[in-house]
Amino acid sequence: MKKTLRASVTEKIIEYIKAGKLAAGQRLPPMRKLAAHFGVSMHTVSVAVEQLSYRGVVEIRPQSGVFVAMDAWQSLFPRQFDWDSYFNKSRRPLSDVYHMFSNRPQNTDLSFPCLSPEFRWFDMVWPGMAEAMGKILPSDMNNVTGYGYDPLRKELAVHFMRSGLDVPSRDIIITRGIHYSMLLMIMAFFPADCVCYYPAPSSEDVSEFYNAFHVKRVPVPADSEGMSIEYLASRLNRRNKNILITMPVIQPVTGVTMSMQRRRDLYNFCCRHNVPIVEIDEYRDFHPAPLPPIKWLDKNGIVFYAGTFMKTISRSLGVGWIVPPSLLTERLADVNLFTGQSSDMLQQHVVYELLRSGAYRDYTSELRKMLEQRRPLLDEILRENLGDIATWNINHNDVFLWIRFNDHIDVLKMAAAAVLAFVNYAHYTFAEANSILITPVKFSLVEFRSVTQELSALARKSLR
Repeated sequence: MKKTLRASVTEKIIEYIKAGKLAAGQRLPPMRKLAAHFGVSMHTVSVAVEQLSYRGVVEIRPQSGVFVAMDAWQSLFPRQFDWDSYFNKSRRPLSDVYHMFSNRPQNTDLSFPCLSPEFRWFDMVWPGMAEAMGKILPSDMNNVTGYGYDPLRKELAVHFMRSGLDVPSRDIIITRGIHYSMLLMIMAFFPADCVCYYPAPSSEDVSEFYNAFHVKRVPVPADSEGMSIEYLASRLNRRNKNILITMPVIQPVTGVTMSMQRRRDLYNFCCRHNVPIVEIDEYRDFHPAPLPPIKWLDKNGIVFYAGTFMKTISRSLGVGWIVPPSLLTERLADVNLFTGQSSDMLQQHVVYELLRSGAYRDYTSELRKMLEQRRPLLDEILRENLGDIATWNINHNDVFLWIRFNDHIDVLKMAAAAVLAFVNYAHYTFAEANSILITPVKFSLVEFRSVTQELSALARKSLR
């Protein structure tokens, strides 16, 4: 399409600015001279200059003339902000791989632990939600404290008692979940130069918020009984303030459950070396016979006990808890309130109704039965599709399942070509590379069969 005279004049002026013939802040020649130079009318030049003014390329100053804008280059050379140089990408060991694939809308995420609707958790939540909606008052919605909804705290104390843990409800603080609980503890208690020891491999390997608080992290490997105390002793820096994070029941990623003797030994070791313990207990209700938590052993006031309902019910139900040492409860509640980390009041009422009515206890009992019934069927599906090229561990919890291929396979290449998003064991510390993590609980049996068939086809293609 033929350009108008106005467009031609506009382009010419822009070319002069880009070439440096008209510098930032320089006054343009008078309209009459521009019109003669371009061979057009003064009206055409006037309209062209007005358009450039709208774009921020020039400034029209009454009684002074037309000037090239000081920031004209921003309009002429628009650039995307260089976020890659702004952030330190080396602190994201997992995101460049796992999140790159899991965030594709068409992908099926194999690794993030959440429950399939097959477990009928919604059948329990919906009545509890309806009950809570019928009882909650407008005044309740605004009655936000750093401690949380007091009737829920009392029900949680009863819930803990069934695990043998006797804690007063006044020491229970309601939070939004595990990561929010960790954030509160870091803000309230972790010294800026502290060293945090955590079980590896685990999801803590890829937790970002530690970096923001300059907390140094040291991974501690686990054997079949739990965290290695021998390794912990060899790495403990006695010149720093130290904190230990442990996940004794169904440790995320490995699925290991710590033995009772290892819990005692770990607690005694931390007492001797003045190392506070953060015990995360988010998978307890999946276990058919969970042992008492480390908090149960705590006579010296060194254990923070934290958990959530997001894993057993729904990842969108943001209700968790912390039970700190009694002397620290008030301070932690203050931080919880003033940083806005407290859980949504409506969701707290829902969880309260589920605990009060016994619906949650009945549901988790049924959940464990369903897991027990599914286990041989999962194993059968795996044998059918992957039996000749891989091995796996079907343990008592069915939450974390590692598939290890017999021959070397480029798992990253598999992920790039797949409609599946999965985590490779090599992304975690102390881990082998030739394996894939799946959380079977997030799939129905039909979906699990489809997933393993897809994995089988991708693996066999890679082996050719």
